[in-house]
Amino acid sequence: MRRLLLWTVSAALLFVAPALTLAETGTSGTTAGENIVSGGDSGSDGIANTAGDVVATFKINGGNTKTATCIVATVTVGQIYGGKWGTLPGDQTDWPAKTVNYEYQLSNLGNATDVFTLSIGSSGWNVDILKNGASIGSLTIAEDAMATFTVQVTIPDSANDNDTDTFVVTASTVNDGSAYIVGAWEYGGTDSLTDSGNTTCSSAMIALAKTYDVGTATGYNGSNANVPGSLVTYCIRYENTGSAVANDVTVTDMIPRHTTYVANSIKVGTDGETYAGAGTRTDTAVDTDGAQFNAGGVVQFDLGTVAKDTAGRLYYQVRID
Repeated sequence: MRRLLLWTVSAALLFVAPALTLAETGTSGTTAGENIVSGGDSGSDGIANTAGDVVATFKINGGNTKTATCIVATVTVGQIYGGKWGTLPGDQTDWPAKTVNYEYQLSNLGNATDVFTLSIGSSGWNVDILKNGASIGSLTIAEDAMATFTVQVTIPDSANDNDTDTFVVTASTVNDGSAYIVGAWEYGGTDSLTDSGNTTCSSAMIALAKTYDVGTATGYNGSNANVPGSLVTYCIRYENTGSAVANDVTVTDMIPRHTTYVANSIKVGTDGETYAGAGTRTDTAVDTDGAQFNAGGVVQFDLGTVAKDTAGRLYYQVRID
């Protein structure tokens, strides 16, 4: 009894159930439309030597061997459908007026060439589905093959910093149910595949704030403030509050009515720097020292490049007429 028990346990270890293998690219099963033919004798007469041959041999009263075949039975393989995404793209960030591309991989897990319908939607920005640079609405993929396409998002030039658009892309085929398992194989795939992505705008944002200080007019002994002859010092604080560098930044300010510009009073300073400590600029052309005053009554500051989170102060003076 002990020996029999040991033999039984050993035999059980030899017959371990095979692990389930899931069908991936190249394993979708027999191609749809193939005929499975069984019956007849399509090889050498009287010999079952070709797949599907059914042959009976017999003798009559010890005589010569005779053969017989049956009616051919043909089973045509039907089509199964389904697909699978490859590695999905991640969210992206770019500047206003830029186009952003998301590359998609789509595998056909069905057992025949299939056409997948593609659709796209967004929360407001322009989006399109492209293949080789042309807009498409469907994708034909061979059995056990993978194809690629591009979702292209255009960020509007008017988009502000951190504005975000969400797109949803769908690839659909015939709805014939979910994937199914027969024995050690899984066939078919998902009939409607959906993915979404977020595109965020990274933009510079120049914020301006203007303050002033009025000094008492020379020789005036009265009690009123801001009288003719008083000196007004204007301060324009600028700051790039966005997430991108601002290029070719120019700030212009029109001299207000009832005032006269004080010659060579333009100054440029860092954030928090007073008028007294700021750097002096001349009234000449802007390309010499980054500031100018023209006869039209405009003060102009050419700041060039302003990095994100960078601020400064711009000053000039006028007298009340």
